[in-house]
Order: sequence, then structure tokens, then C-alpha cells
Amino acid sequence: MIGPTAAYWTDMLQTLQPGGAYTIKRCTGGVTTGTTDPVRAAYDLFCGFNANETTAIQVLDQNGIADANLVDSKGNSLFSYHGNCGNDPMQPSKIAVVRKE
Repeated sequence: MIGPTAAYWTDMLQTLQPGGAYTIKRCTGGVTTGTTDPVRAAYDLFCGFNANETTAIQVLDQNGIADANLVDSKGNSLFSYHGNCGNDPMQPSKIAVVRKE
């Protein structure tokens, strides 16, 4: 049982857009898929950078986790985030979508 840790990761990760899913790919045995579970998404992110946790923190600070169901017309993954950074709970009405090259 995860308990209060689940609430922590829900608060730390960006909110998904309707129909969205966090991309998980680092510790899935080579399969890229998606999840709506922020705890599973955080586990996958930190598992993939298990020798350098600061890189996982950098991902959260700069972009958030890519949305597995949000792609542009060429199939490139897009990131959705609130406000001016990966996680801005103070401005939930501002949602931006950006394409990362």
C-alpha cells in the first residue's frame, strides 16, 4: 500500500489533459506505453534514472512527463503543462501544449 505517497506524486506531476496518459518507457522492458497513474509514472521515471535521480528531477522541472496520447500530425510526442513550468498548481486555468524536438 502506498498511502500518502500517492497524493504526493499526484501533486508533483502535471495534470493530464482529458484522455491523456503519462508516457512510461524506462522500466517497462522496452515497451513504450501510457498510464494515468501518477505513482506508476513517477516510478518509471526514477527507475530509468536510478543512478542519477537529479536527472529525473530535471525532467519534472523542465517538461514534465510526455503525454502518451497527445501527438502532433507527424506522431511526435507532445508535453502538456500548466503555466510557465512543468507543474504550476497556482495557474490551473492556463494549459499549454508544446512540441519537443
